[in-house]
Amino acid sequence: MILSSIKQVMQAVEVLFVIIWIATANEFHHVIIELDSTMAINFVKYGCPAQHPCATLLEDIAILVCWNHIFREANSVTDILAKKGQDLPYGLHIFYAPL
Repeated sequence: MILSSIKQVMQAVEVLFVIIWIATANEFHHVIIELDSTMAINFVKYGCPAQHPCATLLEDIAILVCWNHIFREANSVTDILAKKGQDLPYGLHIFYAPL
């Protein structure tokens, strides 16, 4: 169960990185991300040890994004992707067509 939670948080941080990269590349401003993982939000909002490999990235993400937590049931797209993600191998997956 703990490994599953860690995997979910790491996947959420990977997704956040891609979202920030896309937003920056397209010069989007005032980006708001709704995420159903309070652990991932707290990890990004409150940071991690300075020696952690992701520390600088997490600091940049926290500066660029306004954070909101929503319950998974309130966001059907997130719910579908989360369920689909349980069957996928670890790593980043980008979908080009609806599931």
